Amino acid sequence: MSIQTNNYDPRLIGAVTDQGPTRAGNQDALWVPDRATPTELGALYIVADGVGGQEHGAEAARMVTAVLSDVFYRSRQQGHPVAAALKEAVEQANQAVFDDAARRDAKMGATVVAAVVDAGQVTVAHVGDARAY
Repeated sequence: MSIQTNNYDPRLIGAVTDQGPTRAGNQDALWVPDRATPTELGALYIVADGVGGQEHGAEAARMVTAVLSDVFYRSRQQGHPVAAALKEAVEQANQAVFDDAARRDAKMGATVVAAVVDAGQVTVAHVGDARAY
């Protein structure tokens, strides 16, 4: 078995989430590349966690992963560097959650950590108490 040296090897990817011992529901959302993802532009990985106790934390987390992944790859397709694309994606995901909360007249939010593997380097972004090790 040879290990690929490009940005993505589907044999090495797995994702799972757990609600933990405190909350009644799981407000986590994950996003990992699949075979259709243009990982030649960078392999993006996202973990978002809805802010506990807020009305729509789970929806916020799902929205963050959807918007962030979409914006990141569109930005990379336009030729933006990884760090700039990741920053733009995080900012637009934040705005999407903020706008949705305003439409609902509700409190909602999510923490997020995102990492991009590209050309042997890892670029990480995080918001809130989410972190990468």
